[in-house]
Amino acid sequence: LLISVILYLIFLRFTFPFVRPPLVSSSGLEHSTDTIHISQAAPTDSRIRTLSAQRIATAADIRLANMILRNPEIFEKKRKKYSANAPTTHRRIILPQVLNVSIEHDPEDFVIELATTQRRSQYVVDVGAAVGKFAEPLVQQKHRVLMIEPLIPNCVKLNKTMNEHPDVWFANANGGPARSRLECIGVSDKEGELVGNALEGDGTSFSLNSDKVTDRSRTFLKVPVRLLDDVVPQGEDIWVLKTDTQGHETNVLRGASNLLASGKITLLVVEVSPFLLKSHGSSPLELLEFIYSKGYVCTHMAIRYQNKATVNSHASSRVTAGMAGATATLEDFIEFFKKPVPGAITSWTNLLCFLGSAKWNSRI
Repeated sequence: LLISVILYLIFLRFTFPFVRPPLVSSSGLEHSTDTIHISQAAPTDSRIRTLSAQRIATAADIRLANMILRNPEIFEKKRKKYSANAPTTHRRIILPQVLNVSIEHDPEDFVIELATTQRRSQYVVDVGAAVGKFAEPLVQQKHRVLMIEPLIPNCVKLNKTMNEHPDVWFANANGGPARSRLECIGVSDKEGELVGNALEGDGTSFSLNSDKVTDRSRTFLKVPVRLLDDVVPQGEDIWVLKTDTQGHETNVLRGASNLLASGKITLLVVEVSPFLLKSHGSSPLELLEFIYSKGYVCTHMAIRYQNKATVNSHASSRVTAGMAGATATLEDFIEFFKKPVPGAITSWTNLLCFLGSAKWNSRI
């Protein structure tokens, strides 16, 4: 009888092999708590092998993104294992529901909330700092912020605020570097000058290396432009690089190529507007492909849009439901967010991008 039972169990084991239930299972993507599970049947077609490798890489990226968001101390211990210049091996967006990131989240609020989980002072670079509404809560939490703002009126207001409250913006009880630094410059992929209105403007009023000023009723100023690679102090590990530059995002990141390739930036927060990117000779796909070429992987945050009823009032609405599944191709994501609801005329969102698993020398 005992021998019969043993033979029966062996029969069940090989007829119905045990597989752990996946934490994420969508679009063919599965991973368990300690290893990636792909069917044990050896693929014979090279395309299938490539697809399996991409699924493994995507699952590893999801695990690493969750580590960055939920277990920053463990991530910091593993950080020394990254390798430079390792591009992402797949072209997929991780959808926010997989990372428990609400599609309603505004990027600034998300990062400010996330900053409360950091046990040590982090270094943040805020490109397009405006009047410091994003930077101020971070310096109040004892984090250090490099603010870059090309608009002169914003710089004047922010500088005044900083000087009126030096205990918030400059004081460092531990005797280390000051909590904040303001650079009234532009950053791009080449050095030069920005020509813009000295009294008003929103970033789209600037043009790079242009002496053609047609409106003589306004006062225009020239602002120096540098590469972000040259502005950030050497040796700094950047926790968050945020860029909100009204369509100039691709150029800003190209000017940070060395920082991105080195893996010294953990998180990117990048505004994406098809209309504004096009006005600067770029596109969402070009921006995403550049980010992925540097070894980063992205999810998206709140998607805003305008329709005919709101476009003249500058009001906007939020998308309340996103794409289904765990991941989407870059092209599918772009098509979705260009027209997230019927009747949308223009839309924009922010990418939240993480150091990808391709940069690591050992398994995450």
